[in-house]
Amino acid sequence: MTDSGPGVRPDDRAIIFQMFTGRGSAGGSGVGLWIAKAFVEAHGQAIWVQDTAGHGARFCFTLPVALQPATVP
Repeated sequence: MTDSGPGVRPDDRAIIFQMFTGRGSAGGSGVGLWIAKAFVEAHGQAIWVQDTAGHGARFCFTLPVALQPATVP
């Protein structure tokens, strides 16, 4: 997902996935990215942010490939 907001400063990248690390006046409670990180890491995968300050942010993650579901006779 990519947005067009102010981006994420390099200094903040280490803390934005921590619980209750809101962005002040930007709103939010600071749990959304923490929850996303918990779900992604529970599957043994990774989540990260890429951006250029002042030009938005892109939040990326990996997920495992699903296996073919078993057929029910």
